[in-house]
Formats: sequence, C-alpha cells, structure tokens
Amino acid sequence: MRKASLVAIVLLVAMPGLVRAADWRGVWKVMSTRGMPYYITLSADGAAESTMEPGHRATWEEKDGKARITFASGWKAILYDDNGTIVKAAFKRDKDFADEPDSVTPAERVPAIPPPSD
Repeated sequence: MRKASLVAIVLLVAMPGLVRAADWRGVWKVMSTRGMPYYITLSADGAAESTMEPGHRATWEEKDGKARITFASGWKAILYDDNGTIVKAAFKRDKDFADEPDSVTPAERVPAIPPPSD
C-alpha cells in the first residue's frame, strides 16, 4: 500500500467527527430550538429537505467548510464541525448567517430518516 493512501486511511479512522466539504450531503438528525428532534436531508444538487417543514423547498451550499441551509420559512441553519463535534446553529427568520444563532445543538449523520412510529 502506498504511504499516502495509508496516511489518508489513518486520518479518516482517527478523526471520524471531522467533515470535509463534500461530506455534508446526506441525512442529519438535529434538534429544533425547542429541543425536538427532526431530520435535514442535503442533496448533491443543492436542494435540502426538512421533516420540520415537509414538502417545502429548501436550499443549501457549502461555504467556508460549513453547510449553510436556507428553509422556505425563512429560518436558516449552519452545520459545522466544532472541534470534532458536528453541530447545527439555527437562525430565526429575521436573522442572517453572520448574526448570533438562536440555538446551537448537536447534529448527527444518520443513514436514513427512520419510518414514523405508531
């Protein structure tokens, strides 16, 4: 095995919490500002969906190594790596990404949105 490949594998195993820009795509379990769990799906084409606002269009972009999401309701969120832990910062409708967030909560990548429980 080439040395560069081995180094890359070691880094990926040693730092699983770190997310590279291309890795934001997928499903993320996050918490609302009221502490309720929901899911955000980020697609490769820049589209996003949220179980908080089902059926409403949302968009996302990678900027400065962070995923910046704009929801149809006007709310915004940023997913980012905070010293090895992925978090979601949420911003109310009247705020911009540069403002102080209304909440910062953990975010976790999951394989899929689980089916609703009865």
